[in-house]
Amino acid sequence: MITTRRHAEPLTTPVRVMIAAAACAIAPLAGAESWQFIPSPNGGSFENRLFGADASSAQDVWAVGVSTNALLDRADTLAMRWDGEAWTIVPTPNPNAALQSNRLADVAVIAPDDAWAVGSSTFGPFTSPLLLHWNGSAWSIDDGAAGLPPSSARAVHAIAPDDVWVVGFITQPAGFATLAAHYDGSDWTATNMPNAQFGGMQFEAIHGLASDDIWAAGYENPGNGVFAPLLAHWDGSEWTTLNPAPLGGCTLHGVAMIASDDAWAVGRCPVSGLGDQPYAVHWDGESWTPAEMPIIDDGHARLEGVVARAADDVWAAGTNGTIDGIPRPFIMHFDGVAWQEVSTPASGGSHEWFHDMAIAPSGELWAVG
Repeated sequence: MITTRRHAEPLTTPVRVMIAAAACAIAPLAGAESWQFIPSPNGGSFENRLFGADASSAQDVWAVGVSTNALLDRADTLAMRWDGEAWTIVPTPNPNAALQSNRLADVAVIAPDDAWAVGSSTFGPFTSPLLLHWNGSAWSIDDGAAGLPPSSARAVHAIAPDDVWVVGFITQPAGFATLAAHYDGSDWTATNMPNAQFGGMQFEAIHGLASDDIWAAGYENPGNGVFAPLLAHWDGSEWTTLNPAPLGGCTLHGVAMIASDDAWAVGRCPVSGLGDQPYAVHWDGESWTPAEMPIIDDGHARLEGVVARAADDVWAAGTNGTIDGIPRPFIMHFDGVAWQEVSTPASGGSHEWFHDMAIAPSGELWAVG
């Protein structure tokens, strides 16, 4: 598992990066920007992965995901909290744990006593959304998921305690359809989507600055086996899809807004002979435009999470599998001019993958996986 933190000071400030399964921590160099792996506990004996993270302060950071044990053919929810000193696993519900797998995909932290974690429960071919709420002392299952269609919740974002969005995909016979559900402080309601009648579409990320300015990102499969990026905007009354120029095989997995006319979405694009390559598109208030990205020579690189502190300070994280197919941590930074790969220290692990990034109000960043 991996998390990353960045401070709000200029680029000369140390950056701390955490890999949860790391056996030791590497301290940042004084007066220089660097990443640091920080140890954290594992919930299961076999596989432990963090898929989402968020923070209400530098002392209140949450990361969620899944843990498995080698002898049990199922997955359990996993949540851990950073208090400014250490990561601690906090118990989470696992409905019908003896019969089905449960996993968390993302978390939105509003305050130390108010957070949402979302994911899915799977029993055979059946999938249902899983919504958990944190009240400051314990996680509990929110019954609002019962009113949503059969679906997988992939991301959550909170504008306010009574203005929370969940996105993902609805499972239906014709394929996947995008899911967007809203919480108004008392009830969850699925909203109408412009592509609900089509198969093969799903959201993977969501971020917004106001109740009438929210972006969701993901991908679609038109039925020909070739993926295409998918972006939709909420203006306070309806969702509208505004996709970049289609690029064969490209998918989006993270989105971050800086202003109403400045946003980034990141993912991956296949390149002949080079495998997956990092992919980023930029919103200028009128259209989404693919950014020029450096070619990763050893290939098989992708971005899954993105956060932004300013127009010239954008971070994205994912994995660089290289030609040997073994995933390794991968981080990129946009300085207002160009995207560049940022080196990360070795953690000693064999399969490492960043799935998300989080930013605290103070500007500290985390990458998790």
